[in-house]
Amino acid sequence: MIKNRPPSHKASTVEAGLEPNNMDTNLHINKDKFIKILKNFGLGEFTSVKKLKSGIVNPAFLLNEKYVLRLSDSEKLKDVPGYSTRFQREAFLYRTLAQYGILVPECIGIDTSKEILTNDYILITYIPGINLEACFKTANN
Repeated sequence: MIKNRPPSHKASTVEAGLEPNNMDTNLHINKDKFIKILKNFGLGEFTSVKKLKSGIVNPAFLLNEKYVLRLSDSEKLKDVPGYSTRFQREAFLYRTLAQYGILVPECIGIDTSKEILTNDYILITYIPGINLEACFKTANN
């Protein structure tokens, strides 16, 4: 498990108290698991969660208006070479791009232990704005 300390970012979200305890029945994630993830990385109390619509391959959640939790959940891609280390390569890419002044999320941590979730996951800082998919759709305009 890799741990870093993130800066704060703002975003709109759904209050945790309004969400059911079982957030996603297909992924078996409940509020207690979100609490454990935040505690595991020293990120304070759980206050809110929102399932993000973006995330082409992996399910993604916005936690506490500050952090994005992305899960490894693609059975179709699990046998592709390099799939099991893609979060580590993504974290390396974030660090490298940041050295050149490019605004990218900061990787808070990666967990492949399966102790909290049955899926590998990456936790990154949230950067408000237009997602990459939307940028691609408008790139020719």
